[in-house]
Amino acid sequence: MQTKYDNFSNNNEIKNDFSSRLQQVFDNHKLNSLTFSNKVGYKSSEKISRLLRDEKNKPSFEILVDISNEFENLDMRWLLTGKGEMHINNEQSTNNTDNQTVKSELINDSLKNVEIEDLKKQLVELRGQIDELKSDKEDLKRDKKYLQDVIKDLKGQIDDLKKNPSNSPTNVSSKAV
Repeated sequence: MQTKYDNFSNNNEIKNDFSSRLQQVFDNHKLNSLTFSNKVGYKSSEKISRLLRDEKNKPSFEILVDISNEFENLDMRWLLTGKGEMHINNEQSTNNTDNQTVKSELINDSLKNVEIEDLKKQLVELRGQIDELKSDKEDLKRDKKYLQDVIKDLKGQIDDLKKNPSNSPTNVSSKAV
């Protein structure tokens, strides 16, 4: 079924921007921003409404993926650039597999980038923890050395007392009285 938007590239009356093409998708599917947002999995229409309010607003990669996943016959090239037709027709259906492959690759690349960024953050955190542990280790070494010195002094005092019990604090205090 052909619509007035199928030959969009030949229609000079329609503005050539993303927001107007998105509005055409709404009209073609008899949706408003809320029903469209719900269809692509959003609880609120804010993300989509923002795109419609200002032609300068551009969709995020995630929004494009969500739209592409929900509207499989929507030609994403058309949505992004205005080139071609709104819907993939039967001749283009063989290219649909190519579109799916490209979408999958974009999603995988995006996920890899997110994973890399997460791993970088974790690496920074781990390096900080390692530095803290090194500092704690040095503190423990100093404490150990101090305690070893205290033990050595106490052993020396015990040995002195064993050799000369008359110098014990109880004997010294009783002599002083």
